[in-house]
Amino acid sequence: MADRKFSAAPAAKNTWKYVRSNLLTVLTILGIIFGIAFGFILRNYKQDKWTQRELVYVKIIGEIFLRMLKAISLPLILSSVIAALGSLDLRLSGKVGIRTLFFYVTSTLCAVILGVILVATVHPGVHNQNEKLQHPGSLKARKILNEDVMMDVLR
Repeated sequence: MADRKFSAAPAAKNTWKYVRSNLLTVLTILGIIFGIAFGFILRNYKQDKWTQRELVYVKIIGEIFLRMLKAISLPLILSSVIAALGSLDLRLSGKVGIRTLFFYVTSTLCAVILGVILVATVHPGVHNQNEKLQHPGSLKARKILNEDVMMDVLR
């Protein structure tokens, strides 16, 4: 039996080949891990309470990301439905189109009703009972800075 030396070169080569072929998945997982770590770091960064302005500065990145996802989801769904209907038979397309439209309207209606019920019962964004009792239209006067205007433009 020949004495073989262990070499890490083939294993590293195979690993990099796998990472390159699945780069989007690997970057997504790394982004999730980075986001969780960044969240824990920011949560424990300050010992005292975050001011409202500091919270807005931190939240802007997430808001922009979610708005981009919302902006791209409807065109993707609509184009995939149109492409699927275009590949079907004409007689079958009418039936499938009506069913798709019915399913879309029904699911949207259910989502709206569920959303209204949950918002009315849970009161998201309210941290204590005293805030629930205040009038929602009452705003405290605050100084508007240039940074606020720029974030509103980005939003």
